[in-house]
Amino acid sequence: MKKTFFLAAMCFVMATVTSCNQDRDMNEQSTLESTIHTGELDELGAYIPDQIVKNSDKYLVGFMVSEQTYTIKSDSENTEKIALLNNAVKSETPVLIYLKKGTYEIAKVEKVSESEVSKIKSSFMQSSDMRAKRAVTGGWKSFDNFVEVANIMDELKAYEYSGRARDISSISFGYNRNGQPFYTAFNPNFLPTISGWFKANYRYTKDGCFARATVMSKFLISKGYSCEKVWVYGAGSLKNNWSYHVAVSVSVRLHNNSITKLVIDPSLNNAPMSGDSWKKLCLKEPSNSNNFILRYSPTNVFYRSPQGVYNYDSMDLRTNCVLEQTKNTDNLTPLRINACMK
Repeated sequence: MKKTFFLAAMCFVMATVTSCNQDRDMNEQSTLESTIHTGELDELGAYIPDQIVKNSDKYLVGFMVSEQTYTIKSDSENTEKIALLNNAVKSETPVLIYLKKGTYEIAKVEKVSESEVSKIKSSFMQSSDMRAKRAVTGGWKSFDNFVEVANIMDELKAYEYSGRARDISSISFGYNRNGQPFYTAFNPNFLPTISGWFKANYRYTKDGCFARATVMSKFLISKGYSCEKVWVYGAGSLKNNWSYHVAVSVSVRLHNNSITKLVIDPSLNNAPMSGDSWKKLCLKEPSNSNNFILRYSPTNVFYRSPQGVYNYDSMDLRTNCVLEQTKNTDNLTPLRINACMK
């Protein structure tokens, strides 16, 4: 009899514990679902992570295209989410990301459907053959001296969104006096933006460097100069919470006929600078610059991942969207431009 009573009591306790655990799990899930629906989480969307770095009690996460670094706490509650992010980086696969409201902290990570994976990957990634076919450096000439680069940079800055952007409706297309084309009106890579050719807000440096670099490269190409985009990566190591930064690199022919490269980046410096100087300006700790390698890409590459994956924006839809979103703001304004990446 005692044995029967003991077994019955044990069963009751086990059932109670199981029920409590189930209730707790359901309550946690219910709380999370409620949080999402009441607007306490921001749905960032489905994006491909390409950087994940352990930093103290959290991980720093970078996504393709977005310049900002996102974080996720390194604790037992996030073990599965971190594993999903790590696998997504390795397989270059998109995941659905939710953020805590008004922050860059990742609160939830979900898998996306196979059809969505295929759609997003085809949008964001290109094969190596396609990269080679689409490589573009722009014009045909290099700069003759440093002063010439500084002058062209001043001219570029005159188009900045500041209430004093020049009227450039008089720009013509055709051939220069040497019979060389200086602007191709019918190339889709050079379609004017909805905001006006060559205009960008260089005061807003938190995000959108990829769009500014596109504007700068188009301006240089319109003047007949060849150029490249230059990239530096380092989630947690770069200023402005960047996971990467990009600007434009041009070539200058020196008196001894050798070629050196200079970087044009009005968001960091009003004068052209060497690649090493630019890299140091991007870093929180400039003394560590030797640990970071500059990467280069053709100008028509909208985004280059740390792994060398290229993304294009041939009709300038993303570029236009970013320029429009950032034209009247500054670094004090919390602005997320991920919606432009759809």
